[in-house]
Amino acid sequence: MVKPSSQNISAFLRYAGTLAAAIIISMVSFWLSYGKDLITRAEATQMLAEGNRVIERDISDVVNRIDRIDSRSSKLEDQLRDVLENNTEAIVDLKVQVSSLAKTIENLSNKINQIKEN
Repeated sequence: MVKPSSQNISAFLRYAGTLAAAIIISMVSFWLSYGKDLITRAEATQMLAEGNRVIERDISDVVNRIDRIDSRSSKLEDQLRDVLENNTEAIVDLKVQVSSLAKTIENLSNKINQIKEN
């Protein structure tokens, strides 16, 4: 084994000291450059609360729009129901008129046949 000499020990201590100083300087410069942009817990809580208020307002707007759309669709459904009822009544009336016309045509046809036979 090699015996440690005083020169080796002093070189090691200088190296260790330089390394420790470099690490400390790196940590200080990191916190000075990046740490200033970090926020505190109170600021984060405030930002979350503001975000929640914005989200609640957006949800409220969406719910209001859905309610308006639902109201419009209910009105449209009522109008369509009325139109369908009116169309159904008109179809029934047309069926009655077609049936009546068919009977009238049948009667006229019978009379024409009777006249031809005489």
